[in-house]
Amino acid sequence: MTRIILFFLFPLLFLPSLSTAQGPAGQAGFVQYFQERNRQVSELWQKGDFHQAVEILEELLAHKELRDSESPWQATLYNLACGYSLLNQKEQALGHLRNAVEAGYAGLDQVQRDTDLDNIRDTRGSISLLTSTTKPPSVPRSARGSLGTEFSS
Repeated sequence: MTRIILFFLFPLLFLPSLSTAQGPAGQAGFVQYFQERNRQVSELWQKGDFHQAVEILEELLAHKELRDSESPWQATLYNLACGYSLLNQKEQALGHLRNAVEAGYAGLDQVQRDTDLDNIRDTRGSISLLTSTTKPPSVPRSARGSLGTEFSS
């Protein structure tokens, strides 16, 4: 349970980087919205409602304010990879994990241990391939796409 809570609270550590983003409701509005949606995702995750949790994470990923903040962007991509893996949607999971690593997600040791990703461990383009580099390539924000769901084999 502690791991689940930390997993979803991790992006909240980087909310100062969101504070410079301007959303429809202003700086504080988006931060509050982001916090509330992450709280909902955490509750859904604990209940095993991964479909709804993934929908919310995809919704968050579509926000420009989130795309403009590096660490919450990376964590949201990673959380989506875990959600899709738990839903046994392997290509979506690998695509989001690949995008998280390319965006600079630094928790590569977590990727190797995370049981939420067990469904994609032996898949073509698997985790071992994705995490074999010591420094992921840099991908410009403009090349990421709005949802980061592209998968190439």
